[in-house]
Amino acid sequence: MKHCRNCGASMNEEDLFCSRCGMPCYEKFTGREGARKSGGFSRLLRGLSCLTGGDGTVRFRFGDLFAEVFQKHSKEEADRIFICGTAATTPPPASLETVRPRPWLYSRVFAVFAVAFLFLNAGLLVFGSAFSLPGVVFLGAAAVPISLFVFFFEINLPKNISFFTTVKIFLIGGCASLLLSLFLYVFVPLGEEIGYFQAILIGIVEEVGKLVVVYFFLRWEKAADCAMNALLIGAAVGAGFAAFESAGYILWAALEENYSSMLQVAFLRAVLAPGGHVAWAAITGYALMYAKGEDPWSTSVFKSRKFWGLFWIPVLLHAVWDMPIPFGSVLLWLPLLLTALSWVVLLAQINAGIGQVIDRVRRARGEEGETQKGLLSEIAWIPDPAWCRAPGSFWSVPPSGFFPLDGVGWTRNSQAYPRSPENSERRDGRDPDDRFFPGGSFSSADPFFRGGDSSKARPFREAPSRERSSCEKSSREEPPGENKT
Repeated sequence: MKHCRNCGASMNEEDLFCSRCGMPCYEKFTGREGARKSGGFSRLLRGLSCLTGGDGTVRFRFGDLFAEVFQKHSKEEADRIFICGTAATTPPPASLETVRPRPWLYSRVFAVFAVAFLFLNAGLLVFGSAFSLPGVVFLGAAAVPISLFVFFFEINLPKNISFFTTVKIFLIGGCASLLLSLFLYVFVPLGEEIGYFQAILIGIVEEVGKLVVVYFFLRWEKAADCAMNALLIGAAVGAGFAAFESAGYILWAALEENYSSMLQVAFLRAVLAPGGHVAWAAITGYALMYAKGEDPWSTSVFKSRKFWGLFWIPVLLHAVWDMPIPFGSVLLWLPLLLTALSWVVLLAQINAGIGQVIDRVRRARGEEGETQKGLLSEIAWIPDPAWCRAPGSFWSVPPSGFFPLDGVGWTRNSQAYPRSPENSERRDGRDPDDRFFPGGSFSSADPFFRGGDSSKARPFREAPSRERSSCEKSSREEPPGENKT
């Protein structure tokens, strides 16, 4: 339950407009509202977003990772997420919703894995069934990595990569990157003990192994053409690498030590998985797409400063992760700190990727305000005060040159203004509650025009009815700024 910021009326979470006053709900607005908050973490995200090719707008914050996790969701909602990305379910760019992503399905996937792990663990512990051991090893290793790539699948705003394709990348990409890393280790002997230099070599070898595989899948998947796709493909490869590597560690603990050690290793690998291979490979995928830009794929991306400016981050994080730093394992402060740093970078890249999707949606819908099917055709339009008499007028026909602002309004300067009783009149004297606007200059670029006779043009959404005050009536009869002489 939420409340209207204008009149305080209660609203449902999915409502775009207040049923009492008609004011748009800005909870789903993803334009420039992130820049209004000046917290230290927001400033850090804005700076990193600019460095990673974004516009500096913070649209996705740490709290959005869990905003919908504890809310109730239906099976139909989960089905709609899993079926997207096919030829029949991929929406055109003009129909994409530019609302802030609020992932939740990944938590349900993790819960399923956790319940299955507990059942198999009970079979192994209570009944001593050796047949439960492979399941305990696999579920303990794959629960968190698979949940993480489901998270990136949820926030993939273009919805142009299917879940089946993502699973293929997880399985084949994870195995291929692991095999390639083992091949590189043949030429890079590490010795028996892991020191600082060996940790740096490990970071280089394993990140290069994942880099080659991520690059291959980005070129292979023709639909992958934006940063959000690159984050998903990179995360899928990293999740596969993490799952199969963790399975090896858990199995080794089960065979060489004891049952208690196996559970300890499984729990430790699960806790640290969010800041490990999944995050590092996702950063690598973004680096490749950022270096590519709008150009076709070629090996020239490896010569780009944009790529190397980001690729060193996962290499360095991985190297420090494996270094034998004194007291680094006390309360796991070092890996937890590196996990936090990885996700700060990822949040900046996610924000930059969302901004890229919004820009493409705007271009697809047309900078001249050309009406397209989708979310923009179902909501009101808030004009810029340069054309309207007062900021916040609710009903107006935008002139040529306005462009859609993230499904909320039309503007020249990317700002939306709330409606208030003092500024509800149009500059031309028409009442905003009029349902028909006969005459005037309408064109196919105007969002209130459906085609045909312009004199029959009407808005897509009926304005809420209310009684006019005496002041409004006089303003209607004598429009401001009009010379009576």
